[in-house]
Amino acid sequence: MFELRSSFYHTSTTTLWPKISYFPFRKIIKGFHIQVGPTVGYSYRSSESRVSIDNIPSFGEFNRLSVLDYDNDFTIGYRISTGYEFDLIQHITTGIRFDFSNNNDGDINTLLGLKFGFKF
Repeated sequence: MFELRSSFYHTSTTTLWPKISYFPFRKIIKGFHIQVGPTVGYSYRSSESRVSIDNIPSFGEFNRLSVLDYDNDFTIGYRISTGYEFDLIQHITTGIRFDFSNNNDGDINTLLGLKFGFKF
């Protein structure tokens, strides 16, 4: 039996984000906006704390044993977003968005995304 370095880590977070939107240049750049707001969510984390491999000489096989750790908790934080959106044609909207968020677990996330939507 010998020890290996662990290699597995998984994080999954579900977040609610109420926000306030501000369009500072509405008359010059119609679709540019800034959004801010608090975030509240639930985070699920699992990681491999230890791994070992046993050799079975008679079969020439290996058995791998992993020990997982779990850390689940509620998070609070904030998000700041800015973007630009415009109507491509009637009822079709497209745009770009940049987000920055942080929470009490020290998770810092950034996002650059494209938007495509349909207006009713």
